[in-house]
Amino acid sequence: MSASIRPPDKTEIGGPAPFPANPGNVLKTSENSTNSMSNQTNGTMSVNGTKQNETGSATNMPTNVGETTGSMDLKPSFEEKPGHTPDKMTPNGSKSVSYPIGGISPQHDNTTNRPVRPISAKSMADVLKSDLMVCPICDKEMTAPKQFPCLHAFCEGCISSNVANLKDEDPHCQIRCPVCEIPVSNSRNNVDAKVFAESLPPSLFISSLLVQKQIKQKQCKPCNNTGKKTSADSWCSYCAETLCPEHLSYHNALTSPSIHHVFKMSQIEKNPQIAETSGKCNVHEYERIKYFCQDHKYPCCEICWKSSHEICDVESLELAASSVKNKPETTRLIGDLEIMGSHSEHILQDRRRNIDDLEHQKSEEKKAVKKMREQINEHLDKLETSMMDDLDKIHRQKTKEIEKEVQLFEHKQQSVSFYKLLLESVLKNSSDVLALTELAKIRHQCKILDENLHHRISKLKRTDFVVVSNNLAGNMGKLAEVEINQRPITPPPAFEARPKHSGILTPRSKLLHPRREKGSTFLVLRYSSSKITGGCSLKSSLLLVDNRGKEIRGYSIEGHREEKQVFSFKAEQEGNPFDVTVLPPRRSTIMVIATIPLKNRLQVLEFGDDHNTKGAYYKTNGKCYGISYMDGYIIVACHTKLEIWRMDEDYNLMFERSILTKGDHVNYVCAADNRIYYSDSADKGSVVCTTLDGTNIFAYSHHNLRMPMGLVLDQSGNVYVAAYYSNNIHLISPEGVLMKVTTPKDSHFNKPLFLIEIDGKIFVTYDKHKITSLH
Repeated sequence: MSASIRPPDKTEIGGPAPFPANPGNVLKTSENSTNSMSNQTNGTMSVNGTKQNETGSATNMPTNVGETTGSMDLKPSFEEKPGHTPDKMTPNGSKSVSYPIGGISPQHDNTTNRPVRPISAKSMADVLKSDLMVCPICDKEMTAPKQFPCLHAFCEGCISSNVANLKDEDPHCQIRCPVCEIPVSNSRNNVDAKVFAESLPPSLFISSLLVQKQIKQKQCKPCNNTGKKTSADSWCSYCAETLCPEHLSYHNALTSPSIHHVFKMSQIEKNPQIAETSGKCNVHEYERIKYFCQDHKYPCCEICWKSSHEICDVESLELAASSVKNKPETTRLIGDLEIMGSHSEHILQDRRRNIDDLEHQKSEEKKAVKKMREQINEHLDKLETSMMDDLDKIHRQKTKEIEKEVQLFEHKQQSVSFYKLLLESVLKNSSDVLALTELAKIRHQCKILDENLHHRISKLKRTDFVVVSNNLAGNMGKLAEVEINQRPITPPPAFEARPKHSGILTPRSKLLHPRREKGSTFLVLRYSSSKITGGCSLKSSLLLVDNRGKEIRGYSIEGHREEKQVFSFKAEQEGNPFDVTVLPPRRSTIMVIATIPLKNRLQVLEFGDDHNTKGAYYKTNGKCYGISYMDGYIIVACHTKLEIWRMDEDYNLMFERSILTKGDHVNYVCAADNRIYYSDSADKGSVVCTTLDGTNIFAYSHHNLRMPMGLVLDQSGNVYVAAYYSNNIHLISPEGVLMKVTTPKDSHFNKPLFLIEIDGKIFVTYDKHKITSLH
């Protein structure tokens, strides 16, 4: 039986770090810039290097969104330090390699949201069959292997060149993995390509494979690239290259020994594990991973251990790594990947069958249209042509939609195959210590992939054609109507047993049209100081929170007041309400709960037939702002964390746990389907998606998303976000990919704050007390 390690005293280490962390998803610039040796071409050695500059992180933190004297202050406080711009020390820069863009959704605005160039489907199939040590971009053995959060690895130079090419075309492109197109969370779009590549974590496992191969060959890799056979006596752990004495001197002159650790080949032959340096912590970039938390099944550094795992069962890496390859959880991981591969293949086959069925149905329905045409007079020729055009148009539209789904699940299936290959190689080729950390990474990514897979599957619809005939005896505008019949696909079992949470949100809206939408606008003004800061839908009405007026009031969607839906907080000790969410009804009464930031209070409210009453209240552990209900849970935004409260059958609330956030200002939150979305001040303003257990799914940021505030979901699981200072609304996919940026057709639209969905419409509040709707 393994014994837990005693945490060090608090005076020994620094401040707290959040957990669960988002491994690999935090873009950092280190104090000492990394340097890498590039591949040689045309007989000339090219060495890339940078000066070691101290870097500063850029922060963008709006001030408290809440109360000082009973009102809400939305003034931002931006503090930005100079970013990291490395000096070039490359005698002969390597050529950039460009690849055709593929797999971009037609709904995406390619001028503002172009990803890192993805590899074609055929090439990705080759990637899955190829050597893990070969870079999918340059198709050569990797040099300075770096990995994306999805665990796909590439040469550092290839990543830098690929990103640089895209930024030449669009400086604000969204960075995604070239293989699976998963966005890199928390990265600012305007980051320098070289800095981005250097900030990615090294692939320790790929480096271990390379050293195993190169130590047998004992040939200098830079010399070998030019066709010259020279014996190597040294190996750089960062570049993952063997070096002869001549190239070693070039290497040492242009790189930092604190980053590029060089070992003698004889040392590695005697003790291969000296080349397997432990990885750095994803939260504390200067700390190395030394421990493994058995409760969370995740490696951690000493600071993480003390701040986030003090009461956990924590072991040293060496102790936890013993027999890791034969442990039950490793066996389960192998089985789970097999199941996920089977499930994804099943979904792909269903999508392809659906396309074939639609083609057959189109043919059959066209015959039906011909038969109808024979029964009427010659003047219906024009209607027949119109009907055929409609049928073809809808067929193209629906086929394109399903083809997008096929492409999406092809990426997910290829990711499953990649993880299977990676897992098999880890179990076969790595040491126990390295296997422990790599298996933890694979397990974490499998959990995210599985959550994305099930989230997507829950939104899929089976599409069929049916042509419904009009009354031929009447006046017809069209010969017939094409109806779309969609039914949900039964999702496969989950990758890991976890609670499924479905919110009680009203049906969410359809996607906005790319052009500006015309909406109906009205004022919500009762007091001269009125300021609407929150709200929700209530029986096809708007329930709005007047923060400065200290009231919660109901309005119809046309802007008429609902006199029975009023709660006043006029008493001085009651504070100013900020946001509200609807709870499941209790008998004949409607239950809601409101946040009161100044009092750190959650207030339960009850709308009765005759009168409205205030129920119990609960104290939060900080100022509470946005609030959302999801299947028995209350999620509250409390600036630097999310508080999770459980509600029992008697409407009593019990605090369960907190989820720490990266930024220091979290203002709004919405939740559904076991996912929590919240707006955060991190990365100059971002939208973060996490699960109830704290697993980060994605973090979205954009140069045109300044101070994100309210959020709402549509029926496809896409997220609408109000950008307060950008004066626009972002539409984000369930994977965190920007679909479009839009604004209402209102010349006075300014500073949108939050959004509410009612019966297929999105309502947006702006300019303190104005409401407009989007169809």
